[in-house]
Amino acid sequence: MTYKDLLNLLLPRAKMLGFVDQETGQVDAAEADLAILNTVMGLADGWDLDAYMTVADNLFITSVGERRYALPRDFLRFPRPKHRHDYHLYLYDNSDEFGLDYVDPVAFMATRDTANGTPSAFTVSEGDILLDPPPNANSSNNYIGRAVYIKRITSLEWRDEILVPSTTALLDGALAQLAILHGSPRAVDLFTLARQSGERMINHQARIRQPFQRQTSERRRTRRG
Repeated sequence: MTYKDLLNLLLPRAKMLGFVDQETGQVDAAEADLAILNTVMGLADGWDLDAYMTVADNLFITSVGERRYALPRDFLRFPRPKHRHDYHLYLYDNSDEFGLDYVDPVAFMATRDTANGTPSAFTVSEGDILLDPPPNANSSNNYIGRAVYIKRITSLEWRDEILVPSTTALLDGALAQLAILHGSPRAVDLFTLARQSGERMINHQARIRQPFQRQTSERRRTRRG
């Protein structure tokens, strides 16, 4: 669905609910733009949507002793781990790929190593990834950083594809945003409806993922065996 398609669906619904300019009797275009952008940003940030995940095979290449590496400009966050050993940042050492443990910045400062070695942990600070310990030479093979991350959304253009997989979640969210802008007493109910639509969307995504996750687990068990 393009931004234009979504706007065409939103405008009559917003007008029916009375979210209009008092002078023109029409939905304000700038308000509709803001409502859609805030909704898409909120859904991408609030939920781990497959559509906004990026698999980065060459996130960075290490240098000996250098701890800090810049994240991509479109980086928003890492997906939320669901299990203890879920990793979203990996290093490839020219033969194997291994996951790094995340530690918060305060713990990172308190426990970081100063001597170079094979990195085993990382934190995020000021748009950068920091590795611990600082990377070693690895037999002259620099490590390659690989990751899965959620993309940042900052704007939407007229012909942009909106990747959120639920039209209902988009419309409910945008109407809730407009209700806030207009100080509508329906705002609470509309936000509740938007939250429920988001939950249904995520539950549907989980059902689609499930058979693939089983296949992945079976492949891992086969490799170990």
